[in-house]
Amino acid sequence: MKLIPIRRINFITSESERAYYRDKARLLYQQCLQEQGKPDCVLGFVNHHLAWQPEASDVVHDLLAFLAEMMLDLNRQKRALQKEFLTYLAATLRVKQDKSGKTDLETLSGKSRLLDYAGDYQKGEEPLSPDVLWDIARKNRGRLDVNLAQPGLKERVLDAYTQNLEHIKPLQEQLRHTDALIDQVVYRLYGLTEEEIAIVEG
Repeated sequence: MKLIPIRRINFITSESERAYYRDKARLLYQQCLQEQGKPDCVLGFVNHHLAWQPEASDVVHDLLAFLAEMMLDLNRQKRALQKEFLTYLAATLRVKQDKSGKTDLETLSGKSRLLDYAGDYQKGEEPLSPDVLWDIARKNRGRLDVNLAQPGLKERVLDAYTQNLEHIKPLQEQLRHTDALIDQVVYRLYGLTEEEIAIVEG
């Protein structure tokens, strides 16, 4: 374990100063997102505090803790929106009971694509297109207690889907940018070169 290069954080900044810089970092993060669409300008804050003598690595530690909280909160919001739509979809399509008594979307074929409809931003996956979503429903029509040809049903479902994605996409963008920012902060803490960063990211 002694050979593993775990970064030492020196907690030497007073609590009142750390509280001040925590608030400043939060404001800077929000301001960067609003003005530039991404929080990259926070890296100047990181560079500034690591250049202090002695370095204020505890201030950078607090920033990372805040960014981790942001990731958790954004993921919670995203999951809540997905659950809301999937609950609506199951109720609207009226999934029939399977042999074990389940009546949710997990009993359908293509369920993994359906449940992960928003796509994985880390893998660069795009959300399911409305056409693919409806195609999954059509392939499962024997498992549904609703007539998919019912006038207006397709339009209602796909409209609800499109509106849901409009709320999820900004969250995914913020997750992607915040995730990348955490990586960049850690690279600076460890003083990685461009070549070393390329190895890590490769």
